[in-house]
Amino acid sequence: MSKFGDEIETKEQINEKKAIKRSSSIKMLVVVILVIGISVFIVSNLLFGGKKVEDNGTEISITDENVQILYEYVTYGVRGTRNDKFVKENYVTMNSFSNYEKFYYALQFATRGDFKDTGRVNSNNQKIYNISDELIKKYMQLFFGSMISYSTGSEITYPFSFKVNGYNVGVMNHNDSTGGFDTVFNSVQEDIKKTSIIDPYYGSLVSAKEYNDLSLVLEEKVIFTTVNESSGSYNVSVYRDYEKTLLIDQFNGLSKGQLMNKDIDASNYKEKATTIKYKFKVNNNVYYFDSSEVVSNEE
Repeated sequence: MSKFGDEIETKEQINEKKAIKRSSSIKMLVVVILVIGISVFIVSNLLFGGKKVEDNGTEISITDENVQILYEYVTYGVRGTRNDKFVKENYVTMNSFSNYEKFYYALQFATRGDFKDTGRVNSNNQKIYNISDELIKKYMQLFFGSMISYSTGSEITYPFSFKVNGYNVGVMNHNDSTGGFDTVFNSVQEDIKKTSIIDPYYGSLVSAKEYNDLSLVLEEKVIFTTVNESSGSYNVSVYRDYEKTLLIDQFNGLSKGQLMNKDIDASNYKEKATTIKYKFKVNNNVYYFDSSEVVSNEE
């Protein structure tokens, strides 16, 4: 008998419950938004006689659970490191993603239980699991909306947040005859362990707004850093741009201990940091990613 069910890790159980909880929470939020949006539209027409009213949006607390979930969608990363797509590209839409990038963001919703033991093994006697086409489509649409298109013709190697038989890296190939992706878990990629507190970039969510067209916009402040060693001490430079040409702060002569304990927070540079705006729209009562835009705050 397969030990598939017995091998589910506690971390994955938590992730799966979290995924279910955040999906249902967003649905509840959007239903409320739909009601509010329609009400605002009706009231606006009554008060202003059908004249176009400027929509400045309605503030939502950035600590709201649903806002935090959407922020996690776009700042998702594997091996403990956030993907840099949104911080390095000035304007991103669905058409900006490569096929692998589409899988990268969609597969963040996958859980251990999605992969079913097929009873088959490959030439290396490794178990073959399968995730269905229906689930792949569901996760693609959850992140990108119903108009997303993607190719199943290329092999996908992906480091998941859970392990199967002790491995978290799955090699996925589409099986046209049975449907879904046959997946072999055959290696491990652990989270990158920091040797320094200094990361390449730091982000801080600073605002969230709902709009009458049922869209939601998150605003993030981002800074970029480098660290250099000189004669046993460390110098940290803080920049406002991905190319690291616009210096906004510097810390010199830090010891190793000071470097490891240096607190760098993008929210401390609100006036100088780069701004990224993430726009979400609604599909089937659930928010999906629509676009992002990098707005540099030039002095």
